[in-house]
Amino acid sequence: MSPTVFRSQRAHENAAAEALLVRDGCVMEGSHSSFLVVEDGCVVAPPLTNYILDSISRQVVESLCARENIPFAARPIHQERLAEADELMLTGTTLEVTPVTEVVGLERSWPAGPVTRKLQTAFRSAT
Repeated sequence: MSPTVFRSQRAHENAAAEALLVRDGCVMEGSHSSFLVVEDGCVVAPPLTNYILDSISRQVVESLCARENIPFAARPIHQERLAEADELMLTGTTLEVTPVTEVVGLERSWPAGPVTRKLQTAFRSAT
């Protein structure tokens, strides 16, 4: 069983919808999705490396950000600073743009914020 499938299965067994993959203290992606955060109105995605899938959905979200005048940046998402993010979201073929409202181990919840909602609407109208 691949590590990604194993982590996805473990997430499901623990009533979580997705497993976040972390490398060297940085959140890279979900086990079957791209992971993004919103910081001060800017959508942040991990920089593309050989450890991250450059998914079509992530590319669509990046282009939607440009179209909707939402700043987009590719920079590391440090696990220890995750609780400071304003919004969290996943994107993928079946997920489209989905808000993340809870992360196991963090004593904080996030709303489905305005940037995520704007991207959800734009994604649905673009596909």
